[in-house]
Amino acid sequence: MNEEIILSIKPYLESIRKVYDFISEKNLDISSFLIPFYNEILVHTSNENERPLLRLFLYFSFLEVVLATITKDDTYTLKNLILSDYIFLGRKNHFTVMSNFPRKYAEHSFFVKGSRQINVRKFCAQLIYEEKKRVKIEDIDLILNTVCEVNSRFADVLPNWHGILLLFDFEDFYSWDNKAHYIVEKFKYKDFYEKYKFLFNCEKSELISKLDNCLERSRGSFELPLINKVLPINEIAQY
Repeated sequence: MNEEIILSIKPYLESIRKVYDFISEKNLDISSFLIPFYNEILVHTSNENERPLLRLFLYFSFLEVVLATITKDDTYTLKNLILSDYIFLGRKNHFTVMSNFPRKYAEHSFFVKGSRQINVRKFCAQLIYEEKKRVKIEDIDLILNTVCEVNSRFADVLPNWHGILLLFDFEDFYSWDNKAHYIVEKFKYKDFYEKYKFLFNCEKSELISKLDNCLERSRGSFELPLINKVLPINEIAQY
């Protein structure tokens, strides 16, 4: 294991965005290509200790595609990606299955510093993406965490989206306020929220209430970060 091995998935991530752009320009149904494509990959990731790079690709490529749909205002494709069923281990699953962890890396010495394992996917993201793109990918991660937490369709889904790009290692001295969050901050605006509220499956008042409950429940405990980590609740759909 070395950095070159991890970087070997970068051309494939770039290719999935090119495929998305190409099909989009042809005004074809992108999801009719992407969903069978992901189902085929899922067949080859059924063993959690095999093909960890493929699991990394599955995770990052899905983040890439969701980012592309929001960038292009392609709500039709985004709805299909989020609401469609995916087949894994012979059973129907939600989109959350795309975030299956590459278990083979769980205790790999390359990802261990001292006696601690570092955040594998965060480390990989820092290798693969330049900063501005990485920040956007991290934002998509936060949004998908939030979808799973507040959208009633996914209330009892296991596993949830394992969005850990913004879970920080012990030695990280990070302030949530020290950089831009280009995508999440768009939820400040009423028109953007109205267009994408289907992700949360609730109106503004209910979303705020649910996020407020999440904030209370998470005090002093481990929780995946949600959009309210970077966007004050009272600013959602405020402008």
